[in-house]
Amino acid sequence: MSTEESIIQRLESLEKQNRQLKRIGAVLILITAALFLMGQTAGKRSVEANEFVLRDGKGTVRSKWFMEGNGPRLSFLNPEGQETVFIKVLDYADGNSSGTMEFYNPDASLTLHGPIGKTIGPLIGLVHGGSVIRISEALSYQNPMIQVEDKDGYSATLGHAELISPKTGETRKTSAASLTFFDKEQHVIWQAP
Repeated sequence: MSTEESIIQRLESLEKQNRQLKRIGAVLILITAALFLMGQTAGKRSVEANEFVLRDGKGTVRSKWFMEGNGPRLSFLNPEGQETVFIKVLDYADGNSSGTMEFYNPDASLTLHGPIGKTIGPLIGLVHGGSVIRISEALSYQNPMIQVEDKDGYSATLGHAELISPKTGETRKTSAASLTFFDKEQHVIWQAP
């Protein structure tokens, strides 16, 4: 073997070793970087305040998060500063709590109200121009009803309704399969069955 051939073989061997060392070095750099970045996770932080206020680019208050009574309230306001949406938690003295979400403007509103404890169920309320539609289990979880009321106070209830006899003062509940119409003094005008 000539000197030239041995030099070429030696160079090829060195190049092969060099490539292997570069690969090993790259893997070590990646492992070191990964370990460094894993150690850089953010620590737990908390921000405490009595109220958070969000303003738009003009400085107008558009949202507030604050305590109302003994429960939190998140309010969203329109550019005129009127509340149009709110979410709040109502805490009651008996230990029960309920969530409420309301979307509204001066003419109409939609209210979603969560259950209160074990006796009062959820409520959906729609109000427009003084007329009201309620879908609820307001008396208990076993007594669902849909109630429609106009701006003059006349109403109709599909489902359970509490009826009070004007003569005896006795209270009775209708079945879920009943339809009852009331005048503005809540006297029964018509009922089926």
